[in-house]
Amino acid sequence: MARGPYHISDDEHGPYVVVFAALLMTYTILCFIARLVMRFTINGPLGADDWTVAAGSIIAVIQSALKISEARHGLGKRTDAVGLDDIEAIGKLSFAGDILYIAGMALSRAASFLLIARLTRQTHHARAAYVGVLITGVLGFVSMFVLGLRCNFAPWRIVPKCSETTTRWYIIEGLGTFVELIAAWIPIYLVWSLRMRLKAKFVVLFAFSFRLPVFVIIAFRLYYLWRESVRNDPLFYGADSSVFLEAALHYGLMAATIPCLKPFVKAFNTGWFDTRGVDTSLHSDGYALSNLNRTKYSANAEIVSGSDEIDNLESIPRGRLRQRGSDTPSSAGSDIMIIRRTKAWNVSYENDDAAVLK
Repeated sequence: MARGPYHISDDEHGPYVVVFAALLMTYTILCFIARLVMRFTINGPLGADDWTVAAGSIIAVIQSALKISEARHGLGKRTDAVGLDDIEAIGKLSFAGDILYIAGMALSRAASFLLIARLTRQTHHARAAYVGVLITGVLGFVSMFVLGLRCNFAPWRIVPKCSETTTRWYIIEGLGTFVELIAAWIPIYLVWSLRMRLKAKFVVLFAFSFRLPVFVIIAFRLYYLWRESVRNDPLFYGADSSVFLEAALHYGLMAATIPCLKPFVKAFNTGWFDTRGVDTSLHSDGYALSNLNRTKYSANAEIVSGSDEIDNLESIPRGRLRQRGSDTPSSAGSDIMIIRRTKAWNVSYENDDAAVLK
């Protein structure tokens, strides 16, 4: 059996897989906890994007556990030093882990689209984001189907010269790269026509640009997959591609959380990116305004009474009218311009003790 303590050597690279899988899994969990803290303290409540990241994080943890089990059975060792039973177990674990990898990557991309749909106040922006979610789901199922088409009827069997397996991974990662390009384009389309400061636009684009390193990670993974296919030792050389598989999966989930962190949320806090207890309809074009209270005093007079505020409010939205009720949030942070009409009266006394009503 190939079980035992992990030792890195020229003939065993399995410990690299264990270390990277455990480390990245920890970072993913910490990022998700940070996302929950942000939702419960600053920019809640939980939305579809959060539940999608939660599902993706659970899948990523399970996938990393399977990858660590592969290393325990002999992934990263020379093939001739691993027993047949362990090779069979590695093949089954690898196939299950690859399916979970595709699902986890699809969920991380869908979460980015759903976050954009949550932030935007414009119907056409949200519609574009939901189209991205649909494309992600369809191509994810197609990728799982392509992955299952291997050289034999047992897709978990490791065949050293099965070049079609590498070709299928080229197709799968190519479809994923296409979705990543859409995810990179939608934020540009979103902020291009918005009336906001140029600096704020760059902050928004910078937040979503954290997914761009996924391209580099996938490129390295494809290179090591190619090297694995041309060498007659798939278990030993498969450790390198497994490390980059873990990196792509977990970094994709972490990149989906970065736009939710406080520095970037502050940049989203405009009339177009506001989720603080306001109407979340996609048809509003309003701006977030704050109350402006002004007190006027009369000169050379002693004020003996205050002001009386009229309860009637005039709401002037850009899209539609809304009546303000007791459960309606104040104008601070809302997307509707609220004009508060007040009537003030002051009573002052002059030297002749005559009351003057102003």
